Amino acid sequence: MLTIPAVIGVADYFLSLYSEKTSIDVKTIRINNMFSFVILIGIPSMYILFLKGDLIVSILFERGNFTSNSTKMVNLALVPLSFMIIPLLVQKAIDQIFQVENKISIILIRTLLGLFLNIILNY
Repeated sequence: MLTIPAVIGVADYFLSLYSEKTSIDVKTIRINNMFSFVILIGIPSMYILFLKGDLIVSILFERGNFTSNSTKMVNLALVPLSFMIIPLLVQKAIDQIFQVENKISIILIRTLLGLFLNIILNY
C-alpha cells in the first residue's frame, strides 16, 4: 500500500511548486492540480488493488512458505486497504503545505488523533 505513494512522490513535486509562489490564486491552482493528479493515479490504483490484488500478491510473493492460502489472507487485508490509496497519496503533501504555511499544530493534532484512534480501533 505504501509503495505507490512512495514511487509517485506527489508531495515532493508539489511542495516545491507550492512554496515558491506567494499568490493565493497560484497556490490554489497548484493544490487543485495536485488533487487532480492524485485522483488520476489513485482511482486506477485502487481499482487494480481491489480487483487484482490477489494476482499481484501471488506473482510477487507466492514462493516457499508463502502459499496460495497466504495469498488469500493477504488479499483479504488488501481489499479494504485499497480504499486508503488516495488519502495516502495526499497525506504527506497536505502535511508539507501546512508546514510551509506555519500551521504545525494542525499536523500535530491530526497525528495524535490518528494515533489514539489507531490504538482504540486495534484494541
